[in-house]
Amino acid sequence: FLEDVIDKRELTMVPEKLHIKETLEKALELHKEIKRIFVINDTVSTTGKMNRKLVEKLKECSVGNNKKKIHLHHINGTVATSTPTNGKSTRQNENTIDVLHSTSNSMEKLLDKITFLDKHTIVLLMSYNVDKSGQSYSYDDSARKITGVCRVPVYGVWDFQAGKGIIGGKLVNCRLHGKLAAKAVLGKLNIKRQQKRPDRTIDRNNIRES
Repeated sequence: FLEDVIDKRELTMVPEKLHIKETLEKALELHKEIKRIFVINDTVSTTGKMNRKLVEKLKECSVGNNKKKIHLHHINGTVATSTPTNGKSTRQNENTIDVLHSTSNSMEKLLDKITFLDKHTIVLLMSYNVDKSGQSYSYDDSARKITGVCRVPVYGVWDFQAGKGIIGGKLVNCRLHGKLAAKAVLGKLNIKRQQKRPDRTIDRNNIRES
């Protein structure tokens, strides 16, 4: 949802909170050798652009039982392989992880890039639903294509990505989320119907509405 419309309209909603931070923290705890996180979003759809902004808001993670602070350095996805295109790593120190955001304009280019990700990289698959040519992809299609060629661990954030090649993540239960949203809307409609129902007063001879 868009925060700037909440105070302007009467909305009934169950906001979808993606557990991006928790997913990355567990991934970094499991893969201690990781130096880079490659985040996949398309660059065209509103969903892709908003998901990127959600990830970019994360500045650090707390990893392990001692809650070690890992700083996240966000850049465009140009340094994803073992031999960076600029000849050097952007890591400032061992407590900094590069977060590389995909900028591929087509699925073909994206798949070509992630094929060569090295062992020090993990993938966070958010959403890739459409490319700049207008070619659309379902969540299932994009997940299967991406995990099918990727040789490094791929994490997700939605439960419908499970079984499509990701190895895990703190996943949002979309079916439950839909049920909660429907229940909230029905509850709101029921309240409005009760508010509009006319009061009834009892007279000896008849019932009149006031």
